[in-house]
Amino acid sequence: MRRRARFMGMRALTAATLFVASVVPASAIDLVFAVITTDDKPDAMIGDGICADVDGKCTLRAAIQEANAHPGEDIINIIGDKDKKFPLKLVGANEDAAATGDLDITDTTGVLIIHGNEHAIIKGKKDRVFHILPGASLQLEGVGAANGSTLTKGVVVDPTTLDGGGILNEGMLDIRFGKIIGNKSQTDGGGIANRGTLFMAQTTVGKNKAVGDGGGLYNGAQVGGTADVNTSTFAKNQAGKGGGIDNQHTLTLSSVTVGANKAIADGAGINNHDGGTLTLQNVTVKDNKSKSKTVGGGVANGTASTATCTNTLVDSNKPANCAGTIASGGGNVENAATCGFGAGDKPNAGKLQMKGLKFVEQNPFTQTYLPKATSPAIDAGVDTGCPELDENFKPRIDAASVPNANNSICDSGAVEFGDGLF
Repeated sequence: MRRRARFMGMRALTAATLFVASVVPASAIDLVFAVITTDDKPDAMIGDGICADVDGKCTLRAAIQEANAHPGEDIINIIGDKDKKFPLKLVGANEDAAATGDLDITDTTGVLIIHGNEHAIIKGKKDRVFHILPGASLQLEGVGAANGSTLTKGVVVDPTTLDGGGILNEGMLDIRFGKIIGNKSQTDGGGIANRGTLFMAQTTVGKNKAVGDGGGLYNGAQVGGTADVNTSTFAKNQAGKGGGIDNQHTLTLSSVTVGANKAIADGAGINNHDGGTLTLQNVTVKDNKSKSKTVGGGVANGTASTATCTNTLVDSNKPANCAGTIASGGGNVENAATCGFGAGDKPNAGKLQMKGLKFVEQNPFTQTYLPKATSPAIDAGVDTGCPELDENFKPRIDAASVPNANNSICDSGAVEFGDGLF
């Protein structure tokens, strides 16, 4: 097999490292806290540099309050078994000091890093899980945000206060090896609402719901949002529009799976509108379903918005794969012909021969669709811009038994065919 003659480092983690380096000041880490207890109590004396509630225990809430009060970079290590639950029991939304309800991140002088031991699952109660305020920075590694909710039966005066059922980011947010699961928003962004800068890698965003737009991720609107997402999966999310993702600003997806999401109207997979700029590089958009019979179930691009697909696999979305004008960078494969793909692409490729969403041994973080040996996506991509590794950490390889449609090594979609093990 002919291998790509490039450096095989993990693109996702390299990009994440650069992101963090850009927001962390050149100063020593002063505070490092270890959270063992699952209790949810505030810090007894905020600002003394000691994480301790009234019982002397270092809770997650107390650690965040101390980090908020301390200028510079801080680290919180959550200790416990994999997928251990840390419920937020202090009910009380609409305050921004992490005293009750969600965990507010407020320090604007450095980044707060939370390690979760793959995974610490932080569970919300009658509020979202995390709120990163303007100017603040949060890095989550091996941390899950689950069961957050901004649902309300009351009169909604300002809908923006209810965005982000799991996470509302108005600053800088870096998520690696995360789980954003089962969150609900009364307005936009069931899983995540991003109005700041977001980087995400090796993260599952699944089974989230938004009454408005963006069941998994809502990016943009009032003050704009910029998101760079790679090696991640958006699956089984629901919304009015943009079941998986709703974008109104700037969004780049690379080696990403968008599958089995639902929407009432535009873009069950991805909805890009109101001046949004959407870039898809080696993305799989499959099995998404919109209830409306006149919209794109996979990718919907509105007027005055730009959507560009390169090496993207679009398959079996209902009622149609695409709606609106989709620009092509080449190497795209579609089972039908609704996306406007042409020269250098494979429209009307018929059955794309993909296995269902599943985990593979070398990637326990995200489920992906795997191409079968007969898939027309094999070697159908263009090499320019193709990531060195696919979503399952496999190097892009040449399947010698398959003619190269574009004289390319790169397959179309998020996942490369073949074992490609290190």
